[in-house]
Amino acid sequence: FHMLAPFAAKMAMLEPFYGSLRYDAPYPAYLLLDAENDKKVSVQDVFNVMRDSYESTRFSLTEGLAAGPFGTPDRYNKGKGESMVEGAWERPISIFRSTYTFIALTRQRVLFWGPHAAKTTCYVPLSFQMGDVPHMYKSVWQGRFSRQDAYWAFRYVATIAQIKFSYMIKEISELQNELEKKAISKVFPANFSNEQANDIYNSHAQEVLESWWKLADQLVFRYADGFINQVTSEDSPAFKNGKKLTFTSKPTGYPETWLRKVGYSEGPPPLDKSSWDSCLSAETKETKSGLDINSYQPSSVQYPKVKDTLKLNSMRK
Repeated sequence: FHMLAPFAAKMAMLEPFYGSLRYDAPYPAYLLLDAENDKKVSVQDVFNVMRDSYESTRFSLTEGLAAGPFGTPDRYNKGKGESMVEGAWERPISIFRSTYTFIALTRQRVLFWGPHAAKTTCYVPLSFQMGDVPHMYKSVWQGRFSRQDAYWAFRYVATIAQIKFSYMIKEISELQNELEKKAISKVFPANFSNEQANDIYNSHAQEVLESWWKLADQLVFRYADGFINQVTSEDSPAFKNGKKLTFTSKPTGYPETWLRKVGYSEGPPPLDKSSWDSCLSAETKETKSGLDINSYQPSSVQYPKVKDTLKLNSMRK
């Protein structure tokens, strides 16, 4: 209600708590819409509801210690730990172990189909006019990984996103919006022959599959080893292809609030830099910038000699 008709829901003073869903009837059968502020529900609005994890509410699964440093809304269960501790997690609308979700447009006779979790899937239109379902949506088996299956493309990206969720979900959402808007434009209005519908929808399904595998590689590259990695180019006649490529790797660390909750301030003291410098040879000191423990510049690193490394290790002990 709060997502689809926020003003009407506010006026109705809907609350999340109730005694009995059946007898208390906490939610009305309908709401009186605010003609000025509430708008008609779009297909994209429904996509957003399917992907909801209670963000911007007191039940948000992207906040708190359980969400980890990067705000993942996914909560695993049924392990050994859960059998030893009594409790439960909130269950979001978008749940990580989904096999599929869909939105049916009955007037258009179109089904927007999304394999795996709604949060990280991309809804693809399938029409009754199509002669057959696109090959990447025909069948899938969890016991066999395949880059030809859309389900595995979405599951792959969802798994990668757990590494740095609050960062990666922005790029995932950006691609979702781009491809889903394109899909919606093919449906509204649509006056295709059966042959045209088959070609258009199959072509779009193939584009989504290829885009999602490309996204997976992009996410691994950009956020490898906890950094934000980027390659930029600029015109330069000094280089063979006329472009100068520059690679940067920016550390991100962890959010301050999470660090405080997990006891980061109680950890060991930082390394004494004067001790670090004293164990380096004169030759290594010339390239000290490459050994700065607060930066990461692999291209310029020159490691200490064996005897210096042994000396450093003994000092640490």
